[in-house]
Amino acid sequence: MIRRVSRQALRSAPAGGLGYHVINAKETTFDVFGGVGHTTDEYRVTQVIANKIDTRFSRTTLVLGEESSHQLSPTVSAKQLLEVYPGLSGDKAVLMKLKAGLGVALSGTLNLTVGLVDSYNSKPPAAQKKNDLALFVGISVKLGEN
Repeated sequence: MIRRVSRQALRSAPAGGLGYHVINAKETTFDVFGGVGHTTDEYRVTQVIANKIDTRFSRTTLVLGEESSHQLSPTVSAKQLLEVYPGLSGDKAVLMKLKAGLGVALSGTLNLTVGLVDSYNSKPPAAQKKNDLALFVGISVKLGEN
């Protein structure tokens, strides 16, 4: 068995901003948002990022994004969220996260959900990949009345 141990201990990213409903209908919503934030990455062991050696890396970031949801049919829905955090200070890394999901009602109480998450870091620690991709599949059960 191969076990991958995460070197990153914590990423904190408080942010604030404003958003706008571009489309706000029953079948489709589309929102955009933006603001400013501060990201801090803390590692368990010393890392080399953009020629800096440390266990803590911080940057002020812009926060840009869009989100949508779509009712494709009475039993199928889709959602997606794109967040981009271009660094304005520090190592000026660009962090990006895309989340997409599809839900299918199998019955009145059972749903099948498939999701994809792609995380990107333009300046990862040495020997780390820039992308991290995950696929999720799940079944949910509704309890009680709707």
